[in-house]
Amino acid sequence: MIFVKELEKYNINYLKSIFLNDSSIIEYLISKKILIKYDSGFYSFDYVGILLYKDEVIFSLPKYTQKSNYKDKAVKLLQLFGQYTKREKLEEEELETFGAIDSTTSYNMLSTIIFILNDYIENGVYTNEKSVNELNGNSEINWQKTIDDVMPILSNGNVLYLDYYTDTYITDDENYFMQLHKYIINECTKKLDSYGLIEYFGFSRFEFDVDENTLGSPNYITTKLNNELSIQFVSRKQILLKAMISFINNVIINSDNNFVSFYGTRSFNLVWEKTCGYVLNNKYPILKKLISNPIWTLDGVIEYKAPTLKPDILCVTHNTFAILDAKYYKLEIKNDTIVGHPGVEDVTKQYLYHLAFEAFIRKFNFSNVKNVFLLPTEKNSLSQIGTVKIDFLRSLTLRDILLFEVPAEMIFEMYSKGKKISIESFLNLSIETIE
Repeated sequence: MIFVKELEKYNINYLKSIFLNDSSIIEYLISKKILIKYDSGFYSFDYVGILLYKDEVIFSLPKYTQKSNYKDKAVKLLQLFGQYTKREKLEEEELETFGAIDSTTSYNMLSTIIFILNDYIENGVYTNEKSVNELNGNSEINWQKTIDDVMPILSNGNVLYLDYYTDTYITDDENYFMQLHKYIINECTKKLDSYGLIEYFGFSRFEFDVDENTLGSPNYITTKLNNELSIQFVSRKQILLKAMISFINNVIINSDNNFVSFYGTRSFNLVWEKTCGYVLNNKYPILKKLISNPIWTLDGVIEYKAPTLKPDILCVTHNTFAILDAKYYKLEIKNDTIVGHPGVEDVTKQYLYHLAFEAFIRKFNFSNVKNVFLLPTEKNSLSQIGTVKIDFLRSLTLRDILLFEVPAEMIFEMYSKGKKISIESFLNLSIETIE
């Protein structure tokens, strides 16, 4: 595996070395906004996650990453992505690189394989039940078969059946689709293993004993799968069947060793924002109605309420009101200047968020009011590294905006485990989990 870092600049010779001297793939990645080309002739990856090309595996790490333990960091990011893609409603551009099983316009091999293997771990192999007649069973009696096949006896003018048949449903272990599912799991495992990614995703090496010759040709398989899909009404099984069809069509039938596959995001800022919001128990969805909308009037008659301000994270307790903005920036000091900081529009918006809630803050007399930028770091401890202010806005009795460096790995781990942090402890630079 080749490790690169988001937004780090690389020259064309380095890119050609990792993409097997194929200039067309570089142009393709630029068109997909995975790569940025600068006027200086350098390039950078505007992407975090896995990129597969032919036999090459490239992992682009977040821009704040330090140069150590790359494999461990990649494993943890993949664990995060697994939870993130399940929990969040993905943006359109995220779906392109994380993949959507039911997409009719694009195929993502990695996301399909990951879905198929995770589904097997959670639900087992694909099963269909078949109805069998059991003699003297415990389920509902099949009277028609009992009357047809069992000799009754007469007792005091009554017809008695000493034996009877029942309808019993059992798992069809010889079912075609069960065997096909096992075969596809085998192929997914082999494909992932061929890239050296089994351990990165934490999967076992699944291996079932399946006679491939009994399954038929790939085209026959897809016909069978489509027929099964047309009569299958269990939503989970429908999604699995679509994933199996996609895998057969794109990996077995139309195998193309020149394809590019992604599992990651061009918008890691959204990952940072959503994971921080979850862990810090964001109350914005409840409080957003308190923010006034701009009202446009035309010719004194038509009024239009335009979209309004949207803060990232709002945290409220009995005496604390915190306005938090998860900023995916890496602040540095270079030549006595701070670089890599949010723009002035981000700072002014943060002040406006405070103004928007000023009446609410006064009404409920919150004693602990904070306005904070959350910046990711690889450090192990939460810390305040500075402040930012605009004097003419500060004169409105608005507080300075605090700059917190937040351990990204801690946030991602808590998000993956479904844990949340007490906002009071967080603002005091300590970590206490809450239920």
